[in-house]
Amino acid sequence: QLGRGDRVALVGDNGVGKSTLLRLLAGLEHPTEGAVHRIGSARVAYLPQAARLEDSGTLRQALERPFEPLRRMERDLRRMETSIAQGDASEADLHRYDEQLHRFQQAGGYEMDARLRAALVGVGLESVPLDRETDRLSGGEEARAALARVLLEAPDVLLLDEPTNHLDFEALDWLEETLLQLSGALVLVSHDRHLLDHVSSKTWEIAFEEITVYGTGYTRSREEREIYRTQRLEAFDQQQETIEKYRDFIRRHKAGQKVRQAKDREKKLERIEQARKRIEGVEVELKPVQAVFDEWKRKAATAFRDFLEKFPTSRHVPDNMARLGSIHLEFQEFAKAAEILNTLAKNHPKSKAGQQAFFNLGRAQ
Repeated sequence: QLGRGDRVALVGDNGVGKSTLLRLLAGLEHPTEGAVHRIGSARVAYLPQAARLEDSGTLRQALERPFEPLRRMERDLRRMETSIAQGDASEADLHRYDEQLHRFQQAGGYEMDARLRAALVGVGLESVPLDRETDRLSGGEEARAALARVLLEAPDVLLLDEPTNHLDFEALDWLEETLLQLSGALVLVSHDRHLLDHVSSKTWEIAFEEITVYGTGYTRSREEREIYRTQRLEAFDQQQETIEKYRDFIRRHKAGQKVRQAKDREKKLERIEQARKRIEGVEVELKPVQAVFDEWKRKAATAFRDFLEKFPTSRHVPDNMARLGSIHLEFQEFAKAAEILNTLAKNHPKSKAGQQAFFNLGRAQ
């Protein structure tokens, strides 16, 4: 269930169906079983991994598509104003004009241009002319423009599939702040753990064709998952006596008069064994993928260190220090993490990242 204000980190191995789930929620695919229910006329916006504008015309026209209803209202208001200026408006016309103007203001009609400019700056497209044809944009520019447009839609449900692929550090910070200000629901797929940690309030994990729901953000959900896994394995160990009784009963009665009861116990034993393999298999299943992620995180750590050396006075230093500290924590390099987080908390105590560092220091020390 996805409610207003929920910010969900959707996680799982490559190929388990994260993108498919987003497409199901967006109504672009239909489930083979069950159904997706929407309450009322909830507006859903979806950004796929290979995001494209799929529009002809200019960049401005593509980005203003979410504003089409407001632009129609604006044109109606201009016509009404012309009629009023010419003295042709009745009392009823004036009343309709007042009502239309109020709806236009409430819907953010006077904020359209400011929102468009802010989105362009946020995704790093401020230097791209708005009259440039969309088919002349580079792949990275088009992907960033598609992200800007889906955010300008301000939907009730926002579905984002790897939105950070073409973003630099400044755009990442802007995206994080924008997602935190959403009033609707969000489902986010991303390899950026820092973004998932700061944005998510819930976590959905897909594994073995099942979805496990955690009522916490990404990092806390990993801790809860390990606790749950340990508890389940302990419970299975405690079932050994029952398992041995089942096996003994099956051996003695599989070909005798109690063959039906033996088959029933055989099925129960099979379900227990399958459940245990699923729990134990999580670590085995994750190892190949984890190796790829570990290599990516090592490269990311190098990039963050290079940035901090080259731009020591940048306003993005706190966030990049926090990202670097998080990577060291994931590798259990606690001394390095504590050193970085201590510096961050000491030198940038008023920043959001600096305040978060106090919490992460407890894990590092």
